[in-house]
Amino acid sequence: MNPPTLIENDRTEFFREVLRRDARLEELLRFYIRYAGPLFPDQWAHLKQRLAILLKTEGINVSPETVFSNDRAIAPGFSREYFPHFAELYFTSASHESFSAVEILPPSPNELCNNDFPPTLGHRSSRTVRPGFSAYVSHGGTLFVGPNQYQYFDSDRDVYYPAASLRAFSRDILKYRRLRLPGTVVLIQDFGNGTNFAHFAFDWLTRVMFSLETGLVDIRSCTFIMGGGAIGAFQAATLSAIFCMYGLTWDNFFFPLERVLIDIDGSFIFFSDQKLRPAHPAQMAHPRSIELLRRLNSYLPSERHLNVTRLFISRSDAKFRRIKNEEELIAIAAQRGYKSISLASLNMADQFALVRGARQIAGAHGMGFAHIFLNDGPLSVLELFNPTQGTDAYSMISRALGFEYDFEIGDDLGDNRASYRIDPMGFSRRLDAMPQ
Repeated sequence: MNPPTLIENDRTEFFREVLRRDARLEELLRFYIRYAGPLFPDQWAHLKQRLAILLKTEGINVSPETVFSNDRAIAPGFSREYFPHFAELYFTSASHESFSAVEILPPSPNELCNNDFPPTLGHRSSRTVRPGFSAYVSHGGTLFVGPNQYQYFDSDRDVYYPAASLRAFSRDILKYRRLRLPGTVVLIQDFGNGTNFAHFAFDWLTRVMFSLETGLVDIRSCTFIMGGGAIGAFQAATLSAIFCMYGLTWDNFFFPLERVLIDIDGSFIFFSDQKLRPAHPAQMAHPRSIELLRRLNSYLPSERHLNVTRLFISRSDAKFRRIKNEEELIAIAAQRGYKSISLASLNMADQFALVRGARQIAGAHGMGFAHIFLNDGPLSVLELFNPTQGTDAYSMISRALGFEYDFEIGDDLGDNRASYRIDPMGFSRRLDAMPQ
């Protein structure tokens, strides 16, 4: 079986409906309820902006945030008061407490605890304790899944399980085609996009590996439900390593290219770090997760570019979070022997080889830093940030791998593209302070 190469994308449909000037409030909310596509942060922001206008126009004195429940359904209180018929469009929320819970990693002290990051970036590193990591096992039911969405439900009982659902989808999903998968179905997809290297390697693949390491599944009768649609070169390379490690094949993995309903005959499994206790990256860089990533690395191509030891990762090809004065920073770095490269311009073997051979890496926060788990060290990392965008994921991974880590926060330029500027003097000082 060859990996899939297509992807469904209806962002255009979403924005066309949300931005329609003549749409009334009820019409827009009904569209949202029945919209089963992905809902990325920029879409969510546009929706709330449009809602604010329509709520004011129709004299409803509530904020857009109060329109939605925690699971992004239309909030019951709002429905009861203004649109009571909306409630019947959803499945009823049900608890997963009756599922069998299998503890994989108990709660543990977070030895990487670091309060240096500003609150907007320090998502996990400020926590003194890692949450436990568990699998939850049910039987039967139906899984609605697409490239960037999922919901586990039981239509016979008219319920869905929020803990195993990206968000609340309406009964409208019952229109999609059905397929039946035998054996155990393991949900790997989460809130992240599978095309992002960091989420794919640190969260998705560690769940796959823990499933197999703990004997939770039998490779002869299990299917891992992934996401992101098309499989890129990074995903193909790392999965090929997984195949070598455990004897899996492409038949053990399902990458939905369209929205489908999967009727489950056997067991269904999801994980606590998908939604209940988010722990990106790699179960908060747990030592056992880091050990698995090191083993995965040993099965990947091991060539390295020995003539490039200082690397500046450019985001000049990115649409968001670009450094406006990046050329100035590149010139400063070049004076110190750094080679600037946009990783996306290289094939995967060359990307791996460059990162493996580096001893100092600097650049803008982005998924190019996910490659650092390929480096055996010693390595020094300098990460550049917009003050309100990004996470401490690479800080945690770097420190867990024993690397030296530093960061520089820039000035947001307020252009709705998260562009920012880095102070050249501060950047120079950080570079000069990096261990050689």
